[in-house]
Amino acid sequence: MHTRTPGPMSVLALLLLLLAGAAHRARACDRSTLESFAPATGEILMSKRLPGSEQVVRQVEVSSELAECGAEEPDPDCRDRLTKERGSLAEPAHQVTVELEGPTQGVYAKMMGTGGGVDGLFGSYEDLANFMESTEAAQQELTLQFAEPALDRAQRKAIVRVVQERAETNPLPPGLRVVYRPEGSSLEALDSVQEAARQEGISVVSWLPRDDGTVALDLRCLRD
Repeated sequence: MHTRTPGPMSVLALLLLLLAGAAHRARACDRSTLESFAPATGEILMSKRLPGSEQVVRQVEVSSELAECGAEEPDPDCRDRLTKERGSLAEPAHQVTVELEGPTQGVYAKMMGTGGGVDGLFGSYEDLANFMESTEAAQQELTLQFAEPALDRAQRKAIVRVVQERAETNPLPPGLRVVYRPEGSSLEALDSVQEAARQEGISVVSWLPRDDGTVALDLRCLRD
């Protein structure tokens, strides 16, 4: 088998690639990179370190089950009843949510008038709007409380979910909060600061112009 020996140019190209990789690794962002960062124009007035982690609250499903709504029970009433019933049985750390699914069949609306609360099932939102403009609604001085698509009561199903909130700690790259006074407007300075930061492996996470002409910005090292 014939083995090709790399020529001088191939060796040179390989060496340049290795040097470029080493230079990139040397510029990898860390806390010292952030603290030494300085835009080409303007002045950094003060800075302080950002937390190295964040608390994230996630909802984890503990259980789920199908439940029944009453044959003539409006959707909101069914949700409220099941939420209260299952909630009274749940552990203190758990939360109960109820979702209704099924084909829609018009619009359910609740109204308030001189005689108290009134609810109704309408064929469409247009039918509801026409009713609200009718003489009957005016005589009762009805005002609309809320309206939502109504599910077909013969085909709907209720899904009861029990969830628990769990706090997780996520690590974050090194970060720095900076007060910066730009030359000129903050809008003009944004692009140049972002570009200078990117070349150092830094991300401008937030940029908040202030009334005194300075900008409060958060910087973090880009993730690998």
